[in-house]
Amino acid sequence: MAKGDKYIGLTKYLQGSGSDTVELTFSQIGDLVGGLPPAAYRHRAYWSDGSQGSFSYGWLNAGYSLRVQFKDQIAIFTKSDRKPSAMTASSLKKPSIRADSAEQKLPRKANLDIGTAINAIHTYHLSGRDARHTRYTSWDHCYSAFVSCPENPDDEHIEYLCLHLAWYMASWGMLRNSFLMNHDHLIHKPLLSKLLSPAFHSLYCENQSEGSIDLTLEAADVIRSAYPVKPLTDTFITKILLGVFGSSPAYDRFFKGAARKYSICTGRFGEKSLRQLWTYYNDHIAEFELMKKRLSNEGLQYPPMKLIDMCLWRLGYDEANQTKKAAL
Repeated sequence: MAKGDKYIGLTKYLQGSGSDTVELTFSQIGDLVGGLPPAAYRHRAYWSDGSQGSFSYGWLNAGYSLRVQFKDQIAIFTKSDRKPSAMTASSLKKPSIRADSAEQKLPRKANLDIGTAINAIHTYHLSGRDARHTRYTSWDHCYSAFVSCPENPDDEHIEYLCLHLAWYMASWGMLRNSFLMNHDHLIHKPLLSKLLSPAFHSLYCENQSEGSIDLTLEAADVIRSAYPVKPLTDTFITKILLGVFGSSPAYDRFFKGAARKYSICTGRFGEKSLRQLWTYYNDHIAEFELMKKRLSNEGLQYPPMKLIDMCLWRLGYDEANQTKKAAL
């Protein structure tokens, strides 16, 4: 399924309108696409041309741009002068690939042996337990705090979660040379007030699946709009997704290096990449689920994308260290 096919009803309606400007209510759009997710009524970022979620392709594929009167729940689509060559479903099926951009190339068939992958997860896990209070366990503390969060947390509890998120982010390099250095932990409070809404509760499913991708991308859009600095890096965004929901790996340099080396995914955060990661996980689901069960015996249930993160981060980290030693 190409990106935007889920919202093909909106695309066809706009294409058949024959108008340069089309005004629709959120309710009318919902009727066209078989219903909008709850997040669409809560987050303005959902209605952005630049959203990486599949919803925006519903109008981009038709050649329209959008401005929204969010308070009134009105969407105004305007015919765009730009060619939709980079946005249409057909171009996503046959992407233009630049020879000088490794991140834009579609990966070959994954060549990571599942035994190597499981061993990397095991090594990562042991690294967090060979000494007390290592940074490897900061994710465990952070994620556990969010999973056990009450359904309607008060301000005091949200501020407590801000501390967990801030320390996890700092221990994994997100404080260094970052705008976060100029703020205390409460810089995260506006974001968490949104991510802790019922719209995102389903991301805490014990049996997380590929069905979580759309909601993960919606959460990413909320993160992009929540901080005073823009644009945020994919590394920053996905570190938060991993710490709060465990629904995406953290796309840092070690993860991306291994992802490309082993052709697991493109190494660029987005719907396509997440689907490729889920394909690899589902191709080896028996082995991954067995490892998840083993690790959960120590008290924490690692979601699938955390296992993928552990695997590829460890492989990328080891590769970088070997390269560094060889250069000395």
